[in-house]
Amino acid sequence: MNPKQLIVLASLLVVAVVIALILPRDDDNKAEEGLAAGDKVFAELPVNDVGQLSITGDEMSVELERSGETWVVKSRGGYAADFTKLRNVLTKLRDLKVADSVRAGESAYSRLEIKDPAGEEDEKAGTLIELKKGDGGELASMVLGKNYEGASDGTGGPGRGSGRYLRDRSDKDKVYIVSEAFYELD
Repeated sequence: MNPKQLIVLASLLVVAVVIALILPRDDDNKAEEGLAAGDKVFAELPVNDVGQLSITGDEMSVELERSGETWVVKSRGGYAADFTKLRNVLTKLRDLKVADSVRAGESAYSRLEIKDPAGEEDEKAGTLIELKKGDGGELASMVLGKNYEGASDGTGGPGRGSGRYLRDRSDKDKVYIVSEAFYELD
């Protein structure tokens, strides 16, 4: 190899290294964008640690609490809760996957119906779901919004199923379309 070829090769190597350092990596973009299609919304949700569940809408509110080995409706004087329905909801929340990610600030909350319910009747408010440990420590808090037709079937790809807008309250600017409609909570 002659010196001229060596200089050209070294120059190309330097240019390639500079380009590699300048271009952002996929890991950096993923951290900025949040969850991707197919990711679990609450991947680390310890379902067995849930001791309290509250569901608050604009017209109704219900609080469930684990009392020993059984679940009771705390807001109804300790009436026994239907464990099968409760288990189904908790399992759906644990396995809930993102169909799409939506960048939405507070100005879009009414349109997507993901505002926190304020107690008075507001048809633009969502359904607040709070999961807590038995000692009251928060595990997850989210607001379910309006239904979304055309959500993914859970594989991350486009689908013809129905889903729902969801806002994870731990990150106000991140709104997701999830593949589960949660009809049993309406």
